[in-house]
Amino acid sequence: MHRLLLVTFKNSFYRNDLEGSGFEITEFHPNVPDSELENLTSSVYDFAVVELNDLLARDPRGVLAGVAKKNRVLCLSNRITRDLKEMLLEHGIVDLLDGDDPGRIASYLLELLKERKAEDKIFVMDDDAASVSAIKNISARFSVETSVISSMDSLFENAGEGPRLILVNLASKMLDLNLLIRKAYSDHSIRKIPFLVYKDMKTGLFVHEFISGLNRITKYILDTPEMLGLLARLFFRRDMMPLSHRLDGLLRTGDYTRFVDGNLSQVYFNNEEILVQPDPVTNESFEEIVGVNDGLKEGLIKIDGLRWLVSYSAK
Repeated sequence: MHRLLLVTFKNSFYRNDLEGSGFEITEFHPNVPDSELENLTSSVYDFAVVELNDLLARDPRGVLAGVAKKNRVLCLSNRITRDLKEMLLEHGIVDLLDGDDPGRIASYLLELLKERKAEDKIFVMDDDAASVSAIKNISARFSVETSVISSMDSLFENAGEGPRLILVNLASKMLDLNLLIRKAYSDHSIRKIPFLVYKDMKTGLFVHEFISGLNRITKYILDTPEMLGLLARLFFRRDMMPLSHRLDGLLRTGDYTRFVDGNLSQVYFNNEEILVQPDPVTNESFEEIVGVNDGLKEGLIKIDGLRWLVSYSAK
């Protein structure tokens, strides 16, 4: 059973569905008195669900900071503003759903809480706790292990472990930019690994970052939200496209394009050989189609709470 902290204006509305899905619920009202605020933020849960809306009597940053320090957080809001998005990223929170469907919330949480075997690895050079937390939360659901690099030496020494991406925050205090560029350009093992370079653009780019030769290892310097949105799109498509391609093969969609358009009469007249066409759902193919469809559905659930981030970063 998963332990869930529920901090919403409609706790009773959500409780039955969430308990029925196997969650043990601890409830607090979002406008909890200051005297109870420490109780709200002191325990550790498998997930915390926090509702953010105009009915909040206090600045929610205090609650979010306390809860996010120890827990993964899913926020609920029917009014997703730019200020709200910036506030979530300040605390490393990437999971946000609109609406108030208890079944959707339960399905989303259960999908994220599944144990997964890592299939890929990325390296991250970043000493900002919020952005590291955001990267880890996005990557984990797509079976990608995040290894946080503690020094330049560690990056070069461990590059042979096979990371598929190296993420570098230009604002990291451990970064020696000139050394990174020299090594990345000259070391054959590192040259084969794509670099994703980003920075909080509120501070702007410095002259030495422009003239350092970064173009040798990357075409872009992304803002942090852009980087997170790119990761979400990349991992989502990497998961979904093989499944989509396999489904096309199982259904042989290229051979049956005449079923796509037209009413039933037109479809029939355009497919006179239908009586001799192969069975599209043999016992073996049917089971595989069901499995592929389940995989596609899981992928859509994983990305559901990140859609705000993908659209936000694309603007």
